[in-house]
Amino acid sequence: MNNTFSLKTDEQARVTISMDVAAEDQSAMMEKFAACQNGTCNCQTTEYEKLQKFDLLPTPNGLKIQLTPKAGQTFRTEEIERCVKGNLETGSCC
Repeated sequence: MNNTFSLKTDEQARVTISMDVAAEDQSAMMEKFAACQNGTCNCQTTEYEKLQKFDLLPTPNGLKIQLTPKAGQTFRTEEIERCVKGNLETGSCC
């Protein structure tokens, strides 16, 4: 199973990332994205400065991340896509 993802932004500027992750890869991916959640990953982005809340949840088919920006902030989705893609394809950010 290929690991794929979709990214959506809602009217409150929250970004939701839904990922299809093979069951055998889910635990490892949770760990990798937990590093992002903690700000200890290798992503070279300033998007963390805009972050109010980072929710990481397992789903039946993979993982879901919801990023909530600070008031008045919006995320650059291309930066977020690059980090997610790096984690899914190579196992490390960017």
